[in-house]
Amino acid sequence: MLMWLSLPLLLLTSHVASAQPGSEPPLFRALRLVGGHEIVVTRAFRTDAFGPRARVTVRGPRNEIVCYDGTPVEVDVTARDGVVLIALVGGGRQPSVRLVRLPVQQNGDLGAARNISVPRTAVRSLVPWSAIVGPAERGFVVLWQEVMNGNPQADVASYMGTLDLDGNWINRPSQVQIPWALAAIAWNGHGYHLALYYSTGQPDGTTLAMVTLSAVGQPLEHPWWASAPGSIYDVQLVRAPPSVPCGGSCDPMAVFFRGGPTGEELFSLDTSTPGQWGTSPTRIDRHGAIGDDEDYTVRATERGPEVLRRRM
Repeated sequence: MLMWLSLPLLLLTSHVASAQPGSEPPLFRALRLVGGHEIVVTRAFRTDAFGPRARVTVRGPRNEIVCYDGTPVEVDVTARDGVVLIALVGGGRQPSVRLVRLPVQQNGDLGAARNISVPRTAVRSLVPWSAIVGPAERGFVVLWQEVMNGNPQADVASYMGTLDLDGNWINRPSQVQIPWALAAIAWNGHGYHLALYYSTGQPDGTTLAMVTLSAVGQPLEHPWWASAPGSIYDVQLVRAPPSVPCGGSCDPMAVFFRGGPTGEELFSLDTSTPGQWGTSPTRIDRHGAIGDDEDYTVRATERGPEVLRRRM
C-alpha cells in the first residue's frame, strides 16, 4: 500500500484557504507562446448590482476576445499546436466546470472561442474548487477537484479527462485518486508529471511537490519536494533534457515557479528523477528577481528550456 494515501488533506485545503467562497480572488494573468505569438489571458473583477463578476480576456498580437463574463471563476490556461485551452471553475450558487478553446491563426489572429461541455458526475453536495489543464499525448488533459459545499476541509473528489486538439473528448472525465492541491500538469512521454502545493497555512509556508502519474491518472510513487518552503505560485512544466545523465530511464521534465519569501524570484528544477519527501532539493536553478508586473512563460528548445519574460 502506498504511503501517500495517509497524507493530510492540508495539501489541498491550506493552499486554497485564501479563496474561500465570498472572497474576491486576485487578478489572474498568464503569458503563453502559440506558434511564436505571445498570447495573454487575463481575469479581472468588477462588482455590479448582481454582485461580483469576472471577465476573462484573451489578447493576441492582432485582436482581443472576451471568452467569459459572469460569476467569479478560477482560471488555468495551456497552449499547444496553435490552440489555447482555458479552464474556468466556479462554485457557489452556480457550480460549473467550463473549458474554452481558442485557435490561433498563423498570422496571430485569435479565432472564435468555443465552449466545451464538461460532464460532472459528482454528487450534489460537492462543488468544483480548482482545475488545471496541460498538454497530453495527443491533445490536452484537464484535472479538476470538487469539495463538499461549504466545507472545503472535507474530502476531495478529483476528475481527469483528455481532449484532442479540436476539443473533442478522447477520454471522458472519470474519478482519479489525487487528493492534493493542484499546481500544473504535463505529459512526460508515457504519463504525466503533476506539480502540487503542500502548505503549512502560513503565507511563506508553501512547498512545491511533484508526483508522476500513469496515462490514466494513477499516482506512481509518493510525492516529493521540489522546492524550499516559501510563497510558491505560477508553476509551469516543460519537457527538458535531464541535467544528470540517466541512461534513458527517466522522464525529461523541468518545473519553473515563482518562489522565495514573497514569490519575488523565479526558480526551476530538473524533475527527471524523483526526489525525497520532507527534503528540499539542492540542485535548484535561480533565474533572478521577477516582479508582480512581469509575466513569464517557458518553451522547450533543443538546447533546453527557454524562459520568455514580459513586463505588463
